[in-house]
Amino acid sequence: MLKGQATAEQTKAYADRMWAENPRISPDSWRIAQELTVGKVGLGTYRMGSDPEHKKAMEKALLSGINLIDTSTNYMGGKSEHLIGETLGALHKDKKLDREEVVLVSKAGYMQGKTLLKYRHTPPPETIQLDEHLWHCIHPDFLKEELENSLRRLDVECIDIYMLHNPEYFLQYAYNSVEDKDALDITVLKKLYYAHIEKAFTFLEQAAHEGKIQYYGVSSNTFGAAKDKIDHTDLAEVFKAAQNAAQKAWGRKKRPLFRAIELPYNLLELGVLKNINTEAQVINGTEEVSTLELATRMHLTVLTNRPLNAFPEGNAAYRLSAGYKPGSEPMDIERILPEIHALEESLATTIGGWPMIDEQPLFHFGQQGDDLIASLQNAIHFDFVKENFFTLHLSTLRSAVEEIKQEQHEKSAKLDDITTNYALFFNQLIVALREKFRAQDAEHLKPLEHIVRDRLKGDWKNAPMQQVALNAAASTPGVTSVLCGLRDPAYIQDVTTIYEQGDFADVATVIGSNS
Repeated sequence: MLKGQATAEQTKAYADRMWAENPRISPDSWRIAQELTVGKVGLGTYRMGSDPEHKKAMEKALLSGINLIDTSTNYMGGKSEHLIGETLGALHKDKKLDREEVVLVSKAGYMQGKTLLKYRHTPPPETIQLDEHLWHCIHPDFLKEELENSLRRLDVECIDIYMLHNPEYFLQYAYNSVEDKDALDITVLKKLYYAHIEKAFTFLEQAAHEGKIQYYGVSSNTFGAAKDKIDHTDLAEVFKAAQNAAQKAWGRKKRPLFRAIELPYNLLELGVLKNINTEAQVINGTEEVSTLELATRMHLTVLTNRPLNAFPEGNAAYRLSAGYKPGSEPMDIERILPEIHALEESLATTIGGWPMIDEQPLFHFGQQGDDLIASLQNAIHFDFVKENFFTLHLSTLRSAVEEIKQEQHEKSAKLDDITTNYALFFNQLIVALREKFRAQDAEHLKPLEHIVRDRLKGDWKNAPMQQVALNAAASTPGVTSVLCGLRDPAYIQDVTTIYEQGDFADVATVIGSNS
C-alpha cells in the first residue's frame, strides 16, 4: 500500500520537474486545486482497465505532466481503480514518481455488475432501482464499504478527493415513478434530495477526519441544468448541506471539506457557464449566478468531463475530435451478423440446447443484439454499448464455454473451434460498427468545425479539433482541470501540444454561442 497523500510541496515539485524536462511547457498549464498543483488536463479512466496499452498510456501521462487521475468504483467494474493502483505502485517502485505528487479522485454511488449482485437481495437503505442492471445509493452504509473497496483497489491509504457520483439519479427516479406529475411536490422532493446529500457528507467529513480522504465533492451531470429542471443540482444548496454536515461531524462550525465538483463542459454543453441557476451570497443578500461563477467565488476545484463527447440538449451527440481515419475496406455488417447467428446455433446444437441464465438464453446475441445495433445513434452511444453489452456478452460466452467443456470434455475441440470463430466474427462486428459511426460522426461534426475554425487565430487555425476542444475547456476561467480519456499512448501528444501552446487568450471568442 502506498502511504501518504498529495501535498502542496510535492505536486509543485512535480510541476517544476516537468518544466525542467520540457521547457516549452507554458506556465499557464498548471492550476491550484486546494493548494495542490495539477495539470490543466487530468486523466479520466472511464474506459481504462486491464488492457496493457491502457497501462502504457497511464504511465506516459503521469510522466508527461498529467498528475490528476479521475476514476470511480464502477469504471470497468473496478478494473480502472486496480489499473491506477498497479501503475502508481510500479512507478513508485522504480523511483519515477511519488504518491504525494499525484492527485487521486474517485467516486461512489453506482451499483452495477458484481456490486449489484452482492446487494441485489439485501440493498442498503435508500437504494433506488433505476433498471434491472443499474441501482444507485449514497447512503453512508454503502459509501463506507465502497470507500474501503476503492482504497484496496487503488492500494493507497488516502484518496485525495472522494465524490458522490451522480446523486441526481434520485430526482430522476422519483419523478419518473410518479404517474400524476402535477401532484408531485417538487419542494418536498428537493428537500429530501439535499437531506440525503447532507447525510452522505457527514460520513465523508468523518472519513476525512480518519485520514481516508483529504476532501470530498459531488460529480453531477446536472449542475449546469436550468434551474427549473426537475433534476437540477443546485450548488448553493449542496454547500448548505456541506456546512450542516461539517457541524454535525465536528461538533462545531467549520469550513466543510467539500472542495470539489465535477460536471460536463465542452464547446456545445455550456450550461455550467451560461445558465443562471444558483445563488451567491453578497454583502446585501444574494445574487443569481451560474454554477461556474459560484464555484469560482467559493474557491472550489472544478473538474470538467466530456470535453470531446458533447450531448447538447435537444440535439444529436457530437464527437469533438478529428481523429477518425477511414479504414481501407469497410466491413459489411449485414454479412457478419448471419455468421454470428449461425455460430450461436452451432454452439447450442453441440452442447444439446441453449444454456439459460435468469431465464435468458446465454449465447443468444440474436434478436436482442440486432435490435440493439438498430438503436445505435452515434460513436459515443456505440462506445457505451460496446463496454456495457458487447464486451460483456463475449466475455460471458467464453467463460460459459469453459465451464461446459469441463462437463462435456469429449466436445472440447469442437467447442474451441466454434468459440474461436465466434470471437473472430464478433470482433469484426465491433470494428465494423465503430467505423460506421465514427465516419457518420465525422460528417456530422463538419459544420460545427467550420464555425469554430473561423474564430481561431494563428497556429490554432489548423490544429486538430480535439486539441481545440480540450484547450477551450481548459482555458475557461474557473475550470481547474479537464478530464480526458487517454487510453492510447499516442493521445498524450495532444495534451503535450496544448501544454506547450498555452491557454487561449480569447477563449470567449472560441466558445462563442455554440449551444
